[in-house]
This record gives sequence, structure tokens and C-alpha cells, in this order.
Amino acid sequence: MDKNFRSPYNVNYSLQLEQSLGGGKAFVQLGYVGSEGRKLLSLLNINQPFLGGAPGIYSGDGTQFGGDYYSDINQIESIGTSNYNSLQAVFRTTAWHNVTSQISYTWGHNLDEVTAYRGALPQNSYDFKGDYGNSDFDTRNTVVGYLNYDIPAFKGPKVLTSGWAVNSAYTFKGGQPITIYNGDDTSGTNEFTQRVNQVANPFAGINHKIITTSSGSKYVQWFNPDAFVEPAANTWGTIARNSIFGPGFTDIDLSVFKNTKINIHDFPINAQFRAEMYNLFNRVNLASPACTQLCNDYFNVGGFGTTGSTIGSGNYSPGIGPGEPFNVQLALKLIF
Repeated sequence: MDKNFRSPYNVNYSLQLEQSLGGGKAFVQLGYVGSEGRKLLSLLNINQPFLGGAPGIYSGDGTQFGGDYYSDINQIESIGTSNYNSLQAVFRTTAWHNVTSQISYTWGHNLDEVTAYRGALPQNSYDFKGDYGNSDFDTRNTVVGYLNYDIPAFKGPKVLTSGWAVNSAYTFKGGQPITIYNGDDTSGTNEFTQRVNQVANPFAGINHKIITTSSGSKYVQWFNPDAFVEPAANTWGTIARNSIFGPGFTDIDLSVFKNTKINIHDFPINAQFRAEMYNLFNRVNLASPACTQLCNDYFNVGGFGTTGSTIGSGNYSPGIGPGEPFNVQLALKLIF
């Protein structure tokens, strides 16, 4: 640990404008939300091998370290920074013609040098700020919301014609960033944090259609591998950290409720039958090739730039995670 280590801190700030509409039935909010993190935990190899300089140029087998007697020395520092800025908008209705709803939009941008510091070294430990860029979880555009409609009772037996409700929840998100690493590590550091050089548009000629192999397995080529080249020996890659973005996320759920009120010896019980449909339009939500999920972001390594899993599988919850294939759940809930 660095002898000058300091406690990290975070500063949050916001400005919100709010206005009620329609006699309190609707509400709109527009605001700016931001934060700054300083002296954040980070990790440096303070004895990282040099690139093409003293004590010697890397020659394939004889890695030369910064010191005379030791190899890697990883030291915990407090030099990390983070910055988050966002525009946030909310529109909400309450019991307006039996509709309760909310829709929220966020445009946000988060930057740092390292997002998950534990075990994460920068490309160049002698240039920590060279890793400053989009955060691992930087999501530029997010729309989330819900809509609940209490259906008015209609003609017929009350037990069948009242207590119905339709509900929907939805999420639309942009993708999160991907860092392209060099699988061969020609830097000579043997840390495999070396990035590649970008020479073309990584999405040129890419259509994101599902490809089926001769064995029946399926995948999507998310970006073009030919857009990158390996850095020359004893050099750092020039592509910025987290500079391209992975798949977005879309999910629309729908449910129908039937509430039936029952009195048992003056003890009220609400029997609620629920039919819940998840991922209503069966959208394929792909996992990211980034190391936050699949780790298919190492140049010249099998599967480079591809994604062959859904986001639920990428998060270790296949079939039941968010955005997984369309499925229906039936339930009976007793509320008392």
C-alpha cells in the first residue's frame, strides 16, 4: 500500500425542477444529477517492465523489470477519479382515468480510470491517467417506466366483472463499453492489459444477425475483428479504454390481475390471481463481449468480438434472468 494513501471520498450534486399538472393528477420533473469521486482505490505495478528502455528491451524470454532484484510489485493507491453527469426527466400520473404510470429518461456519462479496482491494472502503470475514459458500466441512454390500469367494472356478475387490472413495465437501455485487449501481449509486460490499435470502423460491414454454424451453435459477430491490429513489440496499444459499445437491452413485461375480495367471518381477504408475461415480444437481449460478461474482447483469441449468449446467461442466470426468452408465470396471492 502506498505510504501516502488517503481515504476516498465522493461529492454528489443535483438541481431539480418540478411541476404538478392537472390538479395534482400528473407530475413532471427535469433535473441534472452529477457526482465526483476522488482518491479512489486503484492498483499499480510499481515495478512494471519497461518498454524498449533501460534496463533492457524485451526480447521474448528475458522480461526486464523496473528494478534489479524483484518482479511485479502491485501497490494499492488512492489516485483514482470518477465523474458522472446526467440529465434526468420523469413524467408521472396518479389515478388519471384509472391510470397510474411513470416514464423516466436518463442521459448519463460516467468516466474513470478503473471501475472495479481489485486486481485490475492499467495498461501502463507509469501513465495511470492514460486509462481515463468511459466507465465499465457507462450507459448513455436509459428509459424505464410502468403503466397500471384499473379496468372499470362492467355489466355481469360482480365476481367476474370487477377487480381487473392490466399492468406493464418496460426498460430500454443502450449498451455498455468494451475495451479491446491484445491476446498476445506484445508489450513484454506479461500482464495482458495491453490494448490494440484501431485501424478502421469496428462496425463496418457488421449487421448483428444471428449466425448458425455447421454444428448448430449460434452467435452474433458484434464488431469487426479486422478493424484492429496488434501493436508493434515493446509499444502500447493506442485504442482508448472502453471506446466501443456492446449490445443494448430491451424488455417489455405485461401482467393481468384479477382481485376478488372475500369476507371470512368479517375477516377481509383479497384473492389476487396473476398472469405475468415476461419479455412479451421475445426480444433477444445479447450478452456483451466485454469482460464484464463473456470476455470475448481479446484480439487473436477464439470468439473475439462475438456473443453467443443472452444477457441472463452472461450474468449467470440463464433462462430466468432479465430479458430472457418470453415466459409466463401464473400465481395466486392471498392478501390480508
